[in-house]
Amino acid sequence: MDSHPTVRSTCRLFSLLSLIVLVWTWSGHLHSPDCEINYRTVRSLAEGKGYAVPPYPSGFGTRTGLDGNEYPQYGPLQPLLAVPLFLLGKTMSGLIPPEWLSAQEQRLYRTVSFYRPSTGGGSNFEGLYPIDHKERVCRLMVSLFNPLMTWLTVLLILFFGKTLYNDELSGMILAAFYLFGTIAWPHSRPFYTESLATLCLLGSLLPAWQMGQETGCQRLVAKAGGAGAFLGLAVLARLDSVVAGPGLCLVGIASLYKVWQARGGVAAVSALLSGIAGCVCLVAIHPVLNWLRFGSVLASGYSDQPEGIDFGIPFFDSLWIYLISPGKGIFGYSPPLLAGLFAWPLLYKREKSLALGTLLIGLGYLLVIGRWQNLGGWCWGPRHLFQVTPFLLLPLPLLLQRVKSPQDYLGRNLLLMLVLVLGIVVQFWGVLVDYMWPLDQTLRGLSPGEDTARVLSAGYYGPVLHAWAWRHDPDPDWFLYDLWNSGKTGARFVAGGIGSVGFALLVLFIHSLWKIYRKNRPAGIHCNS
Repeated sequence: MDSHPTVRSTCRLFSLLSLIVLVWTWSGHLHSPDCEINYRTVRSLAEGKGYAVPPYPSGFGTRTGLDGNEYPQYGPLQPLLAVPLFLLGKTMSGLIPPEWLSAQEQRLYRTVSFYRPSTGGGSNFEGLYPIDHKERVCRLMVSLFNPLMTWLTVLLILFFGKTLYNDELSGMILAAFYLFGTIAWPHSRPFYTESLATLCLLGSLLPAWQMGQETGCQRLVAKAGGAGAFLGLAVLARLDSVVAGPGLCLVGIASLYKVWQARGGVAAVSALLSGIAGCVCLVAIHPVLNWLRFGSVLASGYSDQPEGIDFGIPFFDSLWIYLISPGKGIFGYSPPLLAGLFAWPLLYKREKSLALGTLLIGLGYLLVIGRWQNLGGWCWGPRHLFQVTPFLLLPLPLLLQRVKSPQDYLGRNLLLMLVLVLGIVVQFWGVLVDYMWPLDQTLRGLSPGEDTARVLSAGYYGPVLHAWAWRHDPDPDWFLYDLWNSGKTGARFVAGGIGSVGFALLVLFIHSLWKIYRKNRPAGIHCNS
């Protein structure tokens, strides 16, 4: 159906508001040794030194190459894409006075030892928040990468939902639940690679599904090539993205089968070859880099890490760990995914191949990555299942389709509001407190293999610990808040200006939602079948 003009304007407001919210809660600094290795790679690329990086203390996150240099274990795509932000930081360092960062320095230095430079153990560590002002500003700008990737993902989900359900309001509902109700919001803050990989996987799924409705031969081949290329980019962002390949292939092959039936085998085969070529050409970069760096296409930077590579967690244990455990259960950290489960049969009736493909993507991560012994204790929630979040959420708008009675409509709305409010409450603790704070205070003695009992408990990593941490240090881990607290007129002008724009957008957005509510269809949000 065609969206009402009010709905279209509300969707535009939501797009801008989501960006402002991500900037509001932007930390403005790096988190954890993982982010540090990725940043050092960005810096090396920007300075023309390639992917070789200065080693982190104890050799974390890198492996010595044949040339004697240290190379990162992480994918090559994200550091490459973040180079413009680093260069922007070098330019901005002369425009941002050091005094503007004084409040941020005081807060970080008093809370977490990792941020402070240190000497000892045979190596010098510049710290996650070094003394040099130019370096601080470069890190500040690079830390914008994941908020931008998260915002692009929100826009893609909004477009995906609109295209799938032929309804802009359904797309906005899907995007809002993803951003504010799941771990996507807290994970927009560190410089991890999951956000970029998720964007690429969604970028692959959309054209893979759309091929089935394509009538033009050139557009069909282009979409197939795009689907393959985005899968290849996801693998370059994170190697574990390969587990999403079977699910994406299922959706793509089902679409090409429709093309075969409607237009014959030539069009379908041409599109298939285009998709394979787009994927293989990019994925092949990984083994080539391994061969150049370490002398073997099967070698990688992970090979000499203390925790090793071991997919040894029993399957049923992984189900408990990643689905329902207090410390890493995905539904506890992202409550809207529970509501999405109820809508899964509706998606299967509507789009069988899309439902089965996205389900296979989720199972791929659970069956493979879920059995990895590294539980990702440093991060907020089940980091290693982060990429499945938008795929599990995809059927959610269907809960407001084909409502049988006013009571049914009310019940479904109450369910959606409940999981959204719970999700917002959980994510708010995730964005309010720097997770390095509680980790540094209570768990500094963890071995590389992690203390499993603590990682999976409610009191050591999750919202409970963050609430306790906030009681002891109530300053939010937000750059704009630090900017305001610096007390400098220019800094307060910037922070206050962004805050005022965001508040105005929020008021306009609420007003638009009220107008939609007053014109709300009594039977719910109807999506074309």
